Amino acid sequence: MCEVRDIEFDRKEQFDFNNNLNSHFTHITEGLLESSSISKQRSKDLIYNDEKLQAALTYLIPNDQFGIDYTGIHIECNSALNDIRYINQFLIKKNKEVKIGEYFVGRVEVLSDWAKKRNSRRIPVLGMLVKTYHFLIYRASPKIWGIRKIYFGITQGKGRVVSKAEILGRLVSCGFEPVQFKEIDGQHFFVAKKISDPIENKGSYGPVFKMERIGKGGKIIGVYKLRTMYPYSEFLQEYMINNLGYDKTGKIKDDFRKPSWSKFIRKHWLDEIPQLLNVLKGEMNLVGVRPVTKVYFDKMPEDLKQMRIKYKPGCIPPYVAFNTETGLESALESERRFLEMKKKYPKTTEIRLFFSAIYNIVIRGKRSA
Repeated sequence: MCEVRDIEFDRKEQFDFNNNLNSHFTHITEGLLESSSISKQRSKDLIYNDEKLQAALTYLIPNDQFGIDYTGIHIECNSALNDIRYINQFLIKKNKEVKIGEYFVGRVEVLSDWAKKRNSRRIPVLGMLVKTYHFLIYRASPKIWGIRKIYFGITQGKGRVVSKAEILGRLVSCGFEPVQFKEIDGQHFFVAKKISDPIENKGSYGPVFKMERIGKGGKIIGVYKLRTMYPYSEFLQEYMINNLGYDKTGKIKDDFRKPSWSKFIRKHWLDEIPQLLNVLKGEMNLVGVRPVTKVYFDKMPEDLKQMRIKYKPGCIPPYVAFNTETGLESALESERRFLEMKKKYPKTTEIRLFFSAIYNIVIRGKRSA
């Protein structure tokens, strides 16, 4: 698994790196970039005359000590990824052109870049009107069924606003592993490594979506949830765990997939309501261990994994019923306690804990982390 790096060079390293990059220029332009929309002459102009791209390459592409062969780098910086009408089709095409283990370099303007350029939004009243207008036209319109056809018919995708999570999620869904993602002069450049063919499962913008989780018997089930993360965030679970890890509450640290408005919904478990559909389908119970991703499941102790897959996961986790502290260790300990109770009292455990959970939520004010 490649690690996301913010590489900083001192003056000597910078000089050596640039010489190293230039010495590999012939290999970059001959053959590899033929598969790109950038012509050889344009590629030369970009590398030697476009200061932004040269700065991006300097910061983004690690030198030989990280094991990257410059002959395996495909550069596509003519257009920002958010200005392309069919982003996934473009990435799937790029996936076919790039070999396993090779790298794809591109640029994109994400939500944070876009927001910094709109200083007028800071003006009282006018700022709110401008913010609302931009939200409806550039963020909401490309995602609403029916309206998005009109939007793309007029704009062809130019100026679309996307989040960092959506861009990285799209890359992962199309078979790339993000290696670098760095802001340079008001836009972001990325390096992504091809690790597989595109994933068949497609992302969505819908308010309710399905997440792949481990169910009874180790079977993969689709768990319904109200969307409180940016689109395509569901593809980033492994990326987030491997690169950011967990905080003291057991949640992913510095999770950029969550917009600010989602905090209230998640805190009060409103995003969990669609899981009642899983209960009706017989895939989940009202109370039980949380349905988790395969990445999370694989990191659990072996004995706990074997205990977990004997039963259906639940909408209400054990730590709520037991009113324990919110945290990774306490959550796992609560699951052990629940599973032992379930084994000893299979018919009454869920009923008892359901009413305990309701009491803790309503009377004691128990909330999600």
